[in-house]
Amino acid sequence: MDSELKVHAILVAVNHKNEDILPTAVNENVRDDAYYLWEEAERCPPVCPPNSPLNP
Repeated sequence: MDSELKVHAILVAVNHKNEDILPTAVNENVRDDAYYLWEEAERCPPVCPPNSPLNP
């Protein structure tokens, strides 16, 4: 929840064991900079994408 009391979704990918896939949980064979987290979402409304099969 932000300072304007709007709830934000946080989506996290998981592996086959249902464990979160986060930058701190990287395999030692993978570069440390190979994983990133971003928060660049826009709220809908007011900024909504056009209709599509995934967004009717």
